Amino acid sequence: MRIILATFIVLLSVAVFASEGDQRGSLYISKFDPNVSWEGNPTGATPDSVFAIVLDGKIKVQISKNDDAKIDDLELGKKHSVAIYLEERKVESFYFRFENFACDKLWLYHKEMYGTWVLRESSFSCKRE
Repeated sequence: MRIILATFIVLLSVAVFASEGDQRGSLYISKFDPNVSWEGNPTGATPDSVFAIVLDGKIKVQISKNDDAKIDDLELGKKHSVAIYLEERKVESFYFRFENFACDKLWLYHKEMYGTWVLRESSFSCKRE
């Protein structure tokens, strides 16, 4: 009986772990607004700048006033790194975990006035799928 119970607990643990590993998150990166003030921006960025966003050291997307991006299939349980470049110069970097947010869809956007980037829960949906 103990062997059956132990086997059941192991199988249940594997099933729970596997289902957690199957859940994925998304990161939306919005294009920026060239029509707002860039006066306080210390990075040297202008409304015509193009930023490169590098996620986990391998996924690279370009963001500008014309281009936004969505990165899917991100592991929810992993610590993700973000590096933001302007003309090959790193202007910001940070780490995040989905578990620190209520959503599995996060939104990264640029605050043009201050030259900073903000990561927050997506306004589309805060439901874990």
